Amino acid sequence: MREMESTQGFTNIECEDSGVLGNIPDPGGCARSGFVLTSDLRHFIDMVYLYATQKGLLPAYVSRTDFKKDIDGMRESAMLCSAFVEPSVESSEDRLLTSKNAYMYALIVYGSIKEMATLGDFEAAKAYDVLKNLMPYKIF
Repeated sequence: MREMESTQGFTNIECEDSGVLGNIPDPGGCARSGFVLTSDLRHFIDMVYLYATQKGLLPAYVSRTDFKKDIDGMRESAMLCSAFVEPSVESSEDRLLTSKNAYMYALIVYGSIKEMATLGDFEAAKAYDVLKNLMPYKIF
């Protein structure tokens, strides 16, 4: 994915496989930063948190309160690349960092759940079976 041009708060994003996605509202500059928080990605992050906390699959090295705080910040900003959000420059960077942190936590927890599932944990296997189908990007 690469930026083609940026005009009046919109960024054209081109994907290698499908061509131009079109004008994406980009008031916060998140597409130019290489991080676009789509609704699929937000849903994946939410579901990882939900499964990990409800099934007791959150690894000890991930802080539940920090993960929750970042998810709340991500939800608060609704969507970084939304036409309805016009953040100031400072809050734009904070929201971008919060959303990136939530994504980082989700990937760490997802990897931990996957590892527990391969080691035979039944609850982790059920959670991984659901989460692998929700992941918007494939990680090999």
